[in-house]
Amino acid sequence: MASTIQVRVDDDLKMKLDKLFKDLGIDTTVAIRMFLTQTAKGLSEYVLKSRIYQLNSTVRHCEKKGKGVG
Repeated sequence: MASTIQVRVDDDLKMKLDKLFKDLGIDTTVAIRMFLTQTAKGLSEYVLKSRIYQLNSTVRHCEKKGKGVG
């Protein structure tokens, strides 16, 4: 059985992330599912912070390249 999680986010943030994840070859739902799965598997706090940092770096890089995520 699968459960549904609903999250409210700013429309602009959703658009930016949808574009970012599309550029990475996944959609936002898959990205969230990946994050939750990895967290449930017991990622250390260090690894989790590192991955969040990497995602933030990717967003900043795309903003600088003018790919419309910023």
